[in-house]
This record gives sequence, structure tokens and C-alpha cells, in this order.
Amino acid sequence: MGMSMVMQSLRSRLRVLSWSGAVAAALAGCQEQFPSVVGGSAKTQAYYSAHAEEAKLVAEKCLAFEANAFSAMAPSKQKAWAETNDGISCANAKQAHAVALWNASQKRIRDSAARFDKLVSSPKK
Repeated sequence: MGMSMVMQSLRSRLRVLSWSGAVAAALAGCQEQFPSVVGGSAKTQAYYSAHAEEAKLVAEKCLAFEANAFSAMAPSKQKAWAETNDGISCANAKQAHAVALWNASQKRIRDSAARFDKLVSSPKK
């Protein structure tokens, strides 16, 4: 391989590296255009189900964000945000919190029914 072939190969590799660097910078810029609501990596619904208090706090932050900045975003940006770590964590936290509220409501209903059954079935004196 001649010196000019080596130089051409190096130039071509440098172009690819600079192009991929530009793409990486553009992608990083896309991630940074959204305000951080939760921060960190996305957490699963199972995680939030096991950590109900954290799920409640995150869900409240997310609902406040959605009522303000999120609602002012264009639909395409809303969709893009939903696919970020914050968007995924928000969806999972809200779902886990909703399930916890539902379960608590069902428990209160069952407890009330049990108390009523106890009152009805107890003999009168």
C-alpha cells in the first residue's frame, strides 16, 4: 500500500469519526433540550411499586411538569420527551402510584364491608 493510499484511508476514517462525533453531539443536544424532571436512569414500574413513597413524589413532580412546560410543547416534542428517561420514569411512577391508590381504595371498601357484615350478623341484645 502506497503512502497516498494510507493517507486516503486515514482521511476517510477521520471524516467518519468527525461525522459520527457530530451525530453524537446532535443527539446529546436533543436529550438536553428537555428540562429534567426526575433525573438519572429510567426506573421500572416494578421499582416504583416497591417504593410507593418515591412513586408518589415522582408522580406529583411529573404531573406538575405536564401541567406547565409539557403542555406548552409541540406534539412531536411531547412524544420525544415521553421516550426519554424522564418520560419513561414519569409514566412508570404515575402508573405505580395509580395502582397503589386503587389498591388502597379497594382495601377501604373491603374493610367497610367486613365491618358492616359484622354489625349485621351480630345478634341483637
